[in-house]
Amino acid sequence: MADAYEPQFFGRYQLSGLLGQGGMGSVYLAQQTGPGGFRREVALKVIRVEEPLDEELRLMLLDEAQLTALVNHPNVVTVYEVGEHDGRLFVALERIHGINLATLLKRAGTRRLPLAVAAAMVAQACDGLHAAHELQRDGRPLHLIHRDVSLSNLMLDERGRVRVIDFGIARANVRRVATDPAIVRGNIAYMAPEQLAGQELDRTVDVYAAALILFELATGTHPFRREQWRASVPPLRGLCPEAPPALGDLVGVCLSLDPQSRPRSIDALGEALWTYARSHGCGGPEAVARHFHERGVSLAPPPVRPSDDLRPRAVPPPPPRTAAVATSEPTRIDLAHTLELERALATGERWTLRTTMMPATGRGPRRLALSTIEGLLPAPLLATCAGGALCIHCEGAVDPSTRASLYVDARQPSSRLERVLIDDGSLPHPFDVGHRRYQVQRVEPVVGRRQGDRWVAQISRPALTVLAPRDAHMLVVLVAHHEMTRAYHLECICIERGPR
Repeated sequence: MADAYEPQFFGRYQLSGLLGQGGMGSVYLAQQTGPGGFRREVALKVIRVEEPLDEELRLMLLDEAQLTALVNHPNVVTVYEVGEHDGRLFVALERIHGINLATLLKRAGTRRLPLAVAAAMVAQACDGLHAAHELQRDGRPLHLIHRDVSLSNLMLDERGRVRVIDFGIARANVRRVATDPAIVRGNIAYMAPEQLAGQELDRTVDVYAAALILFELATGTHPFRREQWRASVPPLRGLCPEAPPALGDLVGVCLSLDPQSRPRSIDALGEALWTYARSHGCGGPEAVARHFHERGVSLAPPPVRPSDDLRPRAVPPPPPRTAAVATSEPTRIDLAHTLELERALATGERWTLRTTMMPATGRGPRRLALSTIEGLLPAPLLATCAGGALCIHCEGAVDPSTRASLYVDARQPSSRLERVLIDDGSLPHPFDVGHRRYQVQRVEPVVGRRQGDRWVAQISRPALTVLAPRDAHMLVVLVAHHEMTRAYHLECICIERGPR
């Protein structure tokens, strides 16, 4: 229960707990208070402050609030207020009593839904996006594009209504912060190919994303495994036989690689989905809610979590000059006893650790565990042992025209690397995985040093001390920070003396 937690106040908002966290900040359950006993339940989105807020980030949050507030539609989340308190920007949003579609699939225990149910949900999203696309001010079109339509940005409430949320990277003529198409932001799993390529965009990128979500919900399959490559999508009817030919053909057209071949209006897809849903007994939100309630799938929001991270930040008094300042000791991990571990940090972030054991005389490359973490790396990393050293290189291509690679700095094309070679005397530098016009992930290698009969690696962030097993020839720890999930992922690579 939300009221089980001691409330905090953030300006005129009484906070009850934490609803969730995202790339830009945290969302809290709150009561907006006002004169005469006015109270309204809201979702309060507060920008995360880890350093002084730059002006571009400030304007981006204000843009999100302005753009969302301009779209007055039942299938788009409502914005009540935007403001600043205690140096933090915030947006007060309609509190949606529901879950996003990614959570829905987890609760349903299946990735495939009846086509009529999937059609009714995606049709509602199309209605909201159509309202955004057609938005005008003073009779002039704003050319608003969402650009990040995904399962996580579609909310389903307990009454079966879908709402589009998070216009944080949307593009429109009224933005004060230019959203450069060459900078790829958002969830790559549902991006159109031209968006992945950093090309000029139009509203058909939202058409593509909505059709791809419909394809995934109706078939239980993501045609690109949520990765960064794109190709022609197989016919919908091949994986979903109940789809009528006309609807299957339309979905295929919406998923065309060429944006000029897609419908110019997302309303065309929405109308076709509504026609199918209504003819199969799922003509509105109530039918969607009834489907899940009859199957015991709860649409209730997750429980509110306690949080005190918005309390006023007290500045501790300086320690006496003669006193020693206490420091927290790094967490100590012995790989002889622990190969996998996951922990939460006091900052709200978390870290995971995995271990890869490689014989010094091993044959052939081995795919690293970091490559299995969804959404982390733009392309898999492979490792081989070469003369007792570790050789890391990139596997595969993003698409036939642009290969993912390693870079000293992806912003400098001339810094491309064929491989990264690390030995026990290396002072390795961080490297980028990806392509300068695509998603880029920074990886920091840390090489262990011999201490007695063990190889020991000291990680600064998160603060960890990692000890290799005694039979290890070398220890290398790769550290990658996932910005969207605020998680550190560590892979400990132990090169053993003999074959395994």
